Amino acid sequence: MKNEMISLSELTSYQALLKQGSVILDITASGRYWRTSMLEAIRLIFRDDTHLTEQILSLEEEQDEPAMLTLLEEILIHFDEVITFNGSSFDIPHLKRKYAAYGMVDPFPGKQFRDLYLEYKDYAALLGLPSRKLADYAAFAVGDTTSDDAVKTLKILSLDSISAFFSGSWTLADAQKDGDHLYYTLHTYCPFFHRISFQDQIFHLILDRQTAKLSVLLVDGKVRRYYTNYKDYYYLPLEGYSIHKSMAVYVQKTHKEKAVRQNCFNLVSYSEAFVNDPDRIRSYISSVLQFLQSR
Repeated sequence: MKNEMISLSELTSYQALLKQGSVILDITASGRYWRTSMLEAIRLIFRDDTHLTEQILSLEEEQDEPAMLTLLEEILIHFDEVITFNGSSFDIPHLKRKYAAYGMVDPFPGKQFRDLYLEYKDYAALLGLPSRKLADYAAFAVGDTTSDDAVKTLKILSLDSISAFFSGSWTLADAQKDGDHLYYTLHTYCPFFHRISFQDQIFHLILDRQTAKLSVLLVDGKVRRYYTNYKDYYYLPLEGYSIHKSMAVYVQKTHKEKAVRQNCFNLVSYSEAFVNDPDRIRSYISSVLQFLQSR
């Protein structure tokens, strides 16, 4: 077994993304099935006060696999949080079964886990990614197509700013009406690594550094308030909006249809009270962001 320590001094700009007490973990195995495959390598990335380090455990002889697992256990003692990409489906279950097969102590109970695949998967379509693979996130976030998967996982932590934004980490800085558009400027708490833009027929969203700009098209003086739980709604084609199933029981079957993501909205008339009520604006913007996120 080999145990290498590599300084990632060239990645100091990413150091703040990985908090102390957290470790990125990525395994390489000779096959998907734990019983018939061997661990070929385990890569870990962690930080201290001054720099990032990548530790690589690699298998040279088949009989060294238990020693590799023992060393991993000794390393993980120092960390409270384990960060992976798709680790809940592969890396962690694979390692747990290996520990059990050798009669060794499982080092994972009590740890906190982040699986970036699960955390970011709702943003893949919004960001226009061809798939939800790590390589696509890394290419989008930082243009990285060559690093190993552990380093890619470190770099895509920059997408936490997008996750924080869609989770409500923003404040309203300005709200204006110009012609048939509403314009909102939002201040975000986590800066975006680079400019992101999304546009459809109704909405245009731009994320840039610590600012988000959202424009909304008024249709006949009204805005669309979307609901992402569209399975609980019916769309009324004649009226041009959706209503909750609890109200739809009073509507004839021929006048309603199951709502889908694109038509699950009601119509809200624009008024000065609407643009001047911060709580109402925040509720409306949050509904728009939930709709965009659900693409």
